[in-house]
Amino acid sequence: INMKKINNYLNLIFGLFIVAIAFNLFLAPNNLAAVDISGLAIVFNRLYNLDTANFILISNLLLIIVSFLTLGKKETIKTILGSLLLPLFIKLTSNITSLFNTSHIEVLILALFGGILTGIGSGMIFKSGFTSGGTDILDSIVSKYFKLTIGTSILLVDGFVTLAGGLAFGIETFIYSAIVLTMISIFSNRKLIGINEDKIFLISSKRQQIITNYLLQN
Repeated sequence: INMKKINNYLNLIFGLFIVAIAFNLFLAPNNLAAVDISGLAIVFNRLYNLDTANFILISNLLLIIVSFLTLGKKETIKTILGSLLLPLFIKLTSNITSLFNTSHIEVLILALFGGILTGIGSGMIFKSGFTSGGTDILDSIVSKYFKLTIGTSILLVDGFVTLAGGLAFGIETFIYSAIVLTMISIFSNRKLIGINEDKIFLISSKRQQIITNYLLQN
């Protein structure tokens, strides 16, 4: 039994499930179109009443083609499973607000929790070696070709999604969505690289050998 592969698949499944819950519980009910194709799905759902899960599925299938052309076969294979499972999980958790009513909670709190959960879920997905499809494909392209962290790539690519949500729902929603996006960027990086308390500093001096000897001996 390859425990590493099993662990990767578990990370993918739990990560996707967390993202789906955050989407249906915190983001979609408050028009927080902050990230990924799911953010655009919120916009198109409100404007044209399109089913979010179906919109995500169709968009993911199209982006799989883009992935094949730009990232290659190997990377695209890692995208297919997440691209299919995410809309499925979103469909399965679509009625979660009937179990947990969040309508009485301040939107700022919902934005923070939605961003944190989505960030953790996204970090788990990327850590597994897979992606959830959607703009994760574009995130990977930006990260690969511009040598940026996944968190920074998410901030850049999904910033356009946040802007689209702001144009559709107004400046107040845009601000809350920007908070969500920031939380996603921070916590996806935290999940990927861990919380690092190490610090580094450089010493610039003409007496390098004396300082080196002192540090090594004392």
